Amino acid sequence: MVSAVKSAANHVERVLVVVVAVGRLFSLPLLVPLVIAGTPLLLGVVGFCVTESLLFITICLRRRRIPQVAAFADVAVTIAVLWPGTIPPTDTVSHSYNYLIIAVPVAGLAGWSFVTTLGVGAAAAVAVAATMTEVTWTVVPDIANPLVVTMISWLIATSVRIAANHLDTQREHAVAAASRLARERERVRQAQMLRGALLDVLEGLMAADAVPDEYVRQQLRSETAWLRRLVAAEPAAGSGDVFDDLQQLFREKESTGLRLNVRWAATRPELTGERTDALLGATREALTNVVKHAGVTEADVNLDVVDGALTIEVIDGGRGFDTSVAPVGVGIRESIQRRLIEVDGQARIESFPSRGTRVLVSVPVNR
Repeated sequence: MVSAVKSAANHVERVLVVVVAVGRLFSLPLLVPLVIAGTPLLLGVVGFCVTESLLFITICLRRRRIPQVAAFADVAVTIAVLWPGTIPPTDTVSHSYNYLIIAVPVAGLAGWSFVTTLGVGAAAAVAVAATMTEVTWTVVPDIANPLVVTMISWLIATSVRIAANHLDTQREHAVAAASRLARERERVRQAQMLRGALLDVLEGLMAADAVPDEYVRQQLRSETAWLRRLVAAEPAAGSGDVFDDLQQLFREKESTGLRLNVRWAATRPELTGERTDALLGATREALTNVVKHAGVTEADVNLDVVDGALTIEVIDGGRGFDTSVAPVGVGIRESIQRRLIEVDGQARIESFPSRGTRVLVSVPVNR
């Protein structure tokens, strides 16, 4: 999760506080005409505005955001200084009008809803209208100004807040993706270590002639060679043609004593490298399971291209198992189903006790 201190949304709030502080400080000199007028009332108004502005700025800086309650009080005070008593007899508008135009946009920066902000801006416009002593051509723009600047500030602040929230969301997704990638890399590293340890054990057994059965030794040599390539992260010695690669795999398995009855598809499809690797790995695991679990030395392998996918069917007449009660083996789950799902492929395993097992794997072909 993104740290609240470093989030873009919090950064935006701090920037808006700075905007309010700077804007308010630069608006205070606009009260100078009231000071020049020199009446005790107007001097009191100026002193009140300066004190309230500094207090409001201090609250915002300490909170690192614009508190909505404080903003409401500030706008109320800003509108109140338009009191008709601040209008000199010779003028038609309060000398605090210019101060209002610079100070009131804080209503748009406080994070209120559109309706609330519109209401505050309208209240400021009504207050301006109430202080007008004469009707001239400037009345309409003078009244509209508080509402317009308030809504413009609201639009800008809202847009920036939305962008910041979107940035925080994207950052959270990136952090989560990086975390998943780190976990996956660690899983791959551990898997490599496990395969390396297993490889050392297998090679140690063969070096010590600890396996007397020639068939088992041949099987160990085949699986050890494949595992060695996997641990070394070397690509399989493929030809670029999936049928040629499958034929090499079949010869490798037949060299260990497994007899295969292969029926090839009528067409030779093209597959991407990832799908070829996944299909070869799944088929290898299916044939290995025939020897390890079925208790037979013969299997039928049928290849076909159906509905834009190359399918390979491995059928044995071995002991089988009850899929409704027997747990799915690690080899079937990890080596067959998972690797095919990662390349948009599919795998289906059917088996019944004493009636053999049927494994059907498929991957989409290139189009």
